[in-house]
Amino acid sequence: MNRFVIYFKNFLRRTAHPALIVFLLISFVLWYINKLSHDYTATVTVPVSIENNPNSALGVIENSQEVECLIEGAGYRLLMYKLFPKRHRAAVDISRVELRPVASGDRNEVTIGSLYNALAAQITDVKVLSVLTPRFEIVASPVKSKRVPVLSRIRIEYDPRFMPVSPLVLIPDSLTVQSLDVLLDTLRGVYTVPRSFTEVHGSLSGKIPLSPIPDVLLPVDEVRYDIRVEEYTETDLTLPIEVRNYPDRLSPVIIPSEAVVRVNVRRSDYANASPEHIRLYINYGDRASNLDRRYKIRAETTEGIVVREIIPLYAELLFEKN
Repeated sequence: MNRFVIYFKNFLRRTAHPALIVFLLISFVLWYINKLSHDYTATVTVPVSIENNPNSALGVIENSQEVECLIEGAGYRLLMYKLFPKRHRAAVDISRVELRPVASGDRNEVTIGSLYNALAAQITDVKVLSVLTPRFEIVASPVKSKRVPVLSRIRIEYDPRFMPVSPLVLIPDSLTVQSLDVLLDTLRGVYTVPRSFTEVHGSLSGKIPLSPIPDVLLPVDEVRYDIRVEEYTETDLTLPIEVRNYPDRLSPVIIPSEAVVRVNVRRSDYANASPEHIRLYINYGDRASNLDRRYKIRAETTEGIVVREIIPLYAELLFEKN
C-alpha cells in the first residue's frame, strides 16, 4: 500500500496537470454512484428463521438456515445484501409456510413455493424473483398445553418488630402454558423474576414480571403478589404436654409434663396467646425413629401465632399398664 501511495505521488509530480487526475477520480465515483441507483438482478444469501405461532399445531425447535435467493433491486440495496446478510434476516411465521413430513424423526420440509411466497411478502426493499435453495428443513414437534405452578423468587427480610401473618400468595398461582411436547415434559413451573424486599414493616402487594422461558408461550407476563405483615409481640407460656396416637391400654407418663413455649403473636391477636390456641404434644408414632425414649415436643397453633422456641425441646415418655 505504501509503495502504491509513493508511486501515485510521483505520478502526480510528473504529470503536467495533476488536477486532471483528481477530476477523473471524482468522475469515476459519481459514475459508480449513478450505476448503483439502477436496477440489477443478483443472487444473495438471506438468513431465514421460522418463528412459532401460538395458534399453530406445530412448534419449531431447529428453525434457522441460510437461503440462496435471486432478487432484483437497486444496485446499492443489492450491495447491502452482499456485504451485510445478517442485517437482512427474515423471520417467517410458521403459519405462512406449508410443511411436508420427512420420513425420519420429527423433521419437516418447508415447501419452496410457500417459502418463496412468505419471503416475497416480507422482503419489501427488493423484489424476490425465486428461491434457489432446493431444500429447507426444520425440526418441529406438536404444540401442547400444560398447567404449571407459578413459583416465587421473592426474598423478604422483615423488620425485627414485624412478622408475616400469612404465606406469600401469587395470583394466579398457576398458568396454562403452551410449548412443544418435548419441552413441556421437563417444565415444572414458571418463576417470577428475582426481587428482594428488606426491612419490611407492613403488608406487601403489587405486580411482578414472570421470567420468560425460551420457546414457551405464557398467557400473561406478570402476576400479583400479596403477603400480610403485622407488628408482633413476644410472650412466654408454660403449657402442659399431651401424648397423641398411643395405645388405649397404656397410661402415658411424660417427663417433664410441661414446657415453656416462646411465641410471636401479632398485636391484633394478642388475646389468642393462650392454652386454647396453643397446644404442645408429642407423637407416639415417632418411636420408630427414636434411639431412646426421648420424643420431640411439637406445637400446634392458630393463625397469627409463630412458635420461636420450646424449652425443653424433648420429653421422655413412659407408660403404665391400666
